[in-house]
Parts: sequence; C-alpha cells; structure tokens
Amino acid sequence: MIGLIAMKNRPSTVIQGTMKTMLGFLILSAGSSLTASALTPFSTMFNAAFGMSGVVPEDNAFVAAVQTVLGFETPMIMLLSFVINIILARITRLSTFF
Repeated sequence: MIGLIAMKNRPSTVIQGTMKTMLGFLILSAGSSLTASALTPFSTMFNAAFGMSGVVPEDNAFVAAVQTVLGFETPMIMLLSFVINIILARITRLSTFF
C-alpha cells in the first residue's frame, strides 16, 4: 500500500493492490500450514518405521516456528528493507519497487 501511494497511483489501484497482497498472504499462510501439517505425520511414521529421529526439511514450517518466537523482529526487518528499497528507488535510476 505504501509503495503504491508513493508511486502516486489512483486510489482504486491502491485498494486493489492492497487487497491482492492481503489475499496472497492468506493463501501463502494457508498453504504453508497445510504443508507442515501434512508432513508431520510422515515424520512420525518414518521415525517409527526406521527407528531414526530427525526433522522434516520444510522451510515454511521453519518460518512459521521462527515467527512465533520473533513475531516483532521479523516484520521490523521487512519494514526496514522496504524503506531502504524506496530510498534506493528514489536516488538511483532504478525506480522499480520489489
């Protein structure tokens, strides 16, 4: 939303872009939760079958676990990165927001 406002887009474009971002985040969160919950029984079954213990190497489960501990720090890092991106887009010839 901030990026769209900074680029002086129309209000309808700002609202549309914000809603798409929120919907995309919800879909990503649901998908990562589903993946993590689907792999946990497999890990238990694997441990029982082979007598070995370990973790399921799934990065979204790791991100979800880290966010429960670092719930404040993670968004602050993202916000700082976004501000740096805006500054770089303003002072260089590369004016694209990523």
